[in-house]
Amino acid sequence: MKMKTLLAMGLCAAIGFTGLTATTASAQEGHEHKAGEKAKIPDTVEGIWKEIKEHHAELKEIVEKKQLEKVHETAFEIRDLAKALVPKAPADKKTQVEGTVKNIAKLAEDLDASGDAKDQAKTEANLKKLDGLLKVLGTQFGMKMESGEHAMQYTCPMHEDVVQDSPSKCPKCGMKLVAKKDEHKH
Repeated sequence: MKMKTLLAMGLCAAIGFTGLTATTASAQEGHEHKAGEKAKIPDTVEGIWKEIKEHHAELKEIVEKKQLEKVHETAFEIRDLAKALVPKAPADKKTQVEGTVKNIAKLAEDLDASGDAKDQAKTEANLKKLDGLLKVLGTQFGMKMESGEHAMQYTCPMHEDVVQDSPSKCPKCGMKLVAKKDEHKH
């Protein structure tokens, strides 16, 4: 009798543990933010920026429609895309970009938490903060958040690799920088 009781208890414990493990794994899967299905990150700054803008528009729509359970996925996709910009940052702006991306990552976590808590007001406030940070990040790369246009950039007629956000002088030769022609216009 003792053996049957021990076996029954062991079996119950195993079933309970398996159920708990499956439930925990399932809950974690839901919050892995598609770790296994990592979105492909474009190779160019322009490509990454385009993806950020698309995900940002999607996130705004999710919040407007009060679908807060979907906030985390899109917020973390924006975070991952922003992180992919760090190695592509101009050397003189790398530290600024790293700081902005760090703040975007923190806001993605805040959006996740407020979305999970079904707190519409807090999620909207966090989204507004994200809007501001994405504008800053765009400025650091000479991009605009509102449209697909580039911010005005200036280059040296002799050194096309010199690109700056303001009309000044070339650090290599001292020539006055001129407005960079938009390669997208034909």
